[in-house]
Amino acid sequence: MLTNRKMNEIIALKEICEGKDGYNLKLNLEMVSSRKSDNKLDYFAYEEELVGYLGLYRFGKKFELCGMVHPNHRKKGIFTRLFNQARQTFLDAEELLFNFPAASDSGKAFTESQPCQYAFTEFEMKCTQRTRSQPKEKILLLEAKNDDLSLIQKLDVLCFNLSEEDAYLMNQERMNTPENTLYTICYEDKKIGKVRLQRLSTETWIYGFAIHPEYQGKGIGRSVLTHIANSEGQDKSIHLEVEANNEHALRLYKDVGFEIVGEQAYYTFDLKTL
Repeated sequence: MLTNRKMNEIIALKEICEGKDGYNLKLNLEMVSSRKSDNKLDYFAYEEELVGYLGLYRFGKKFELCGMVHPNHRKKGIFTRLFNQARQTFLDAEELLFNFPAASDSGKAFTESQPCQYAFTEFEMKCTQRTRSQPKEKILLLEAKNDDLSLIQKLDVLCFNLSEEDAYLMNQERMNTPENTLYTICYEDKKIGKVRLQRLSTETWIYGFAIHPEYQGKGIGRSVLTHIANSEGQDKSIHLEVEANNEHALRLYKDVGFEIVGEQAYYTFDLKTL
């Protein structure tokens, strides 16, 4: 794992950047905090203090990257240097995505200097109005076990267009971990979906929410979200992420009380030219 000092430096720099720029950085700190110290996925730049950070995030054979540079140290090529240091780690990837807040001028400038192109936009949504309606009585969330991995991988293939190999690798790496709990969704005594909840001190994040296609359109997704909103403490805010072009999911989330509060842009690299 990264040392407490390293994690505290990342968090402090994140707070400085977000305070200056006015938008949230998607640094996946729960993944960073649980990594091994020799992971070759975290890259740091110092000028007496931490002034730049780049993180890589592995999802099977696909990678995402994001990072930040101290506002007083931008336009010095710091992020490009970190990116070049990370090349050997991601050059064997099948796909490399760079994400940054859509309003970030420095993020846009970096994409203009690299062989990459716009891929998609993702919205961050926050539950601002918790419904009091009761979910379907026949729906249960059951903590996932190793025996559920085949179902979970199948859902990732069907609902998120992952390859079977990527789904296997990703779930082997990201079964239940500290702060994260993976659930199967049980409807009429049959497991037909999954959802992962990341519970932080003041926030709960919903990830990997999927209902088997044969059971979609029955109100199950709405009931699951209602159950989560009602069961999480009122002192916690509830968040999720969704692709901007997923109109069906956007309507569902808005109907159960979620609003868009942030926007991330994703760019894909042409790995052959790096």
